[in-house]
Amino acid sequence: MALSKSQLKQTEDGFNRLIDLLGLSADVAVKENNNLIHLDVKTDDPGRLIGRNGKTLTALQHLLNGILLRKEKSFPRVVVEVAGYKDTRPREKKPIAAATATAPEGVPDKLKKQAEDTVKEVKRWGEPVALPAMRADEITQIEAILKKDSEIEIVHGNKDRISVRLKKS
Repeated sequence: MALSKSQLKQTEDGFNRLIDLLGLSADVAVKENNNLIHLDVKTDDPGRLIGRNGKTLTALQHLLNGILLRKEKSFPRVVVEVAGYKDTRPREKKPIAAATATAPEGVPDKLKKQAEDTVKEVKRWGEPVALPAMRADEITQIEAILKKDSEIEIVHGNKDRISVRLKKS
């Protein structure tokens, strides 16, 4: 399902409003990728938007998603990228198995594998599986993979945790 120009415009306007309220300036490019909206943000002071260990960026993304979802329940998830921070962040160095073909582009192999393993475990045992704490952008990406399976559902716990279970009949 392609995203509407209205949704892309709402996302850009919402982000620009948040930036204005923070007293910052930034240029944002809005892109669509597999039912996710990606914001690529360029600013003179990326550290202020990223924050220590990416916490400000995660909070900003979480807030923007909350605002947009409140307006429209089926609004697509938004992933915010500032100055390539998420792309350059050190990742786990051990080798990862090949990703499934159903995972959206741009999702790290580690998350694809985690989603695939979780679905297998839930279907095999029939019991819910709680995923470890993750950043908001990782939750968004893993949800995009998990939503493709009609036999499971996602349950939100804390702001940084989700569980996966079989859909109730």
